[in-house]
Amino acid sequence: KTYLIQEAKQIGVLAASCHFGIDQSMVSRWKNNEKKFNNVVSGNRCVGAGRTLFYPAAEEELIK
Repeated sequence: KTYLIQEAKQIGVLAASCHFGIDQSMVSRWKNNEKKFNNVVSGNRCVGAGRTLFYPAAEEELIK
């Protein structure tokens, strides 16, 4: 999204939406919400979340 926002600033929202095949209103919305995208912290994960392991011993070997 951030790359698309940069392209929209350079070439325009309509041209960027045609180039990437995304609706013009969606590109405009992303461009208006750019600050929210930049402030998102990646890596926030809940401990213990996700699928349980089928082969825990094999996973331990792969980690080592």
